[in-house]
Amino acid sequence: MTLQFIDVKTSRNAEVFRRGCDAAALLLRETTGQALNLAITHVDFLTFETKLASSEIGESPDLVGASQDFSGDLTGQAYLLFETSQGLSLVRTLLRQHQEPDFMTEIDQSALAEIANIVINACLDDLAKGGRADLAGTVPVVVRGTLATILRSLHEQAAETVIISLKIAFSPAEGGAVGELIFVTPAERFAEFWRAAVRDIRIPVPLHG
Repeated sequence: MTLQFIDVKTSRNAEVFRRGCDAAALLLRETTGQALNLAITHVDFLTFETKLASSEIGESPDLVGASQDFSGDLTGQAYLLFETSQGLSLVRTLLRQHQEPDFMTEIDQSALAEIANIVINACLDDLAKGGRADLAGTVPVVVRGTLATILRSLHEQAAETVIISLKIAFSPAEGGAVGELIFVTPAERFAEFWRAAVRDIRIPVPLHG
């Protein structure tokens, strides 16, 4: 199977995810009592091979974040990843903790997993509403390593997988961080689902032959 990109209107290429991020920001504000905004700065729809071959893979520093599986009308994995220093800074800011140590404690990791849980599930909920589908996520698990290491753990699914990659800026009152939200899902089913959810977007469509 090969993937061919179909160019259509791209004005809404982040809209469905923006709504999810707005919902996540609201919940994070309520949970932490901190002023916080989330903004999508970039969205990519990539084949697994393209993502793995991208320059950012070779330049990727150690990352920290959380992953969770999702199932329903779409199945796959979702990740929210940060450079370690930015993830630590975001967690400490939201927890109002600015003291040492300068590495992630178990409390920090649990807080980061909860942030990922809120963001991922808010976006999944919005995708489900748009596609009139059922999607549910599992409990998040903390992950660490380079982007290549994390993605290569999925190598058995690579041939028929599409990756949706979103760069998200987290803007609390103090400081800030940029994370990458990644959804990994079977390409053919995603193309069908996405047509139902958002029709004016540039999507990967699997073509046989």
